[in-house]
Amino acid sequence: MTGPTSNNWSYRYWFKGKERWLGLGSFKDVSLKKARLARDAAHLRVRAGVDLVQEKRRAREEQKAAVSAEKARTFEECAQAYIDECWNSWSKKHRNQWPSSLKRYAYPTIGQLKISEIRPSHIYELLKTDLA
Repeated sequence: MTGPTSNNWSYRYWFKGKERWLGLGSFKDVSLKKARLARDAAHLRVRAGVDLVQEKRRAREEQKAAVSAEKARTFEECAQAYIDECWNSWSKKHRNQWPSSLKRYAYPTIGQLKISEIRPSHIYELLKTDLA
């Protein structure tokens, strides 16, 4: 249940010919009884065909993606940041034109979308609306 220099409980198993090690917790946080129960549950899942290490890795990656997607800004937020950055270098006419054009054409369609969610079809619809 433990590696030679480890201070953690581990479960060693083989999956498709590869040796895998699954951490079950540290000695100070997990009792021997709980570690054995966790090992037995893990053993049953491995026998059912689940690669626990890969499953754990995938869950971590999904969590990271969810956090970064949550932090991603919307088109409207990015546009406003750009306007704020360029505001002093623009003429009065330009200062009025940018925000009003974005509010009229872009924000209703893509304003609340994250940048990564905007597709070419969204841009096409915006251009089509402008021509009508």
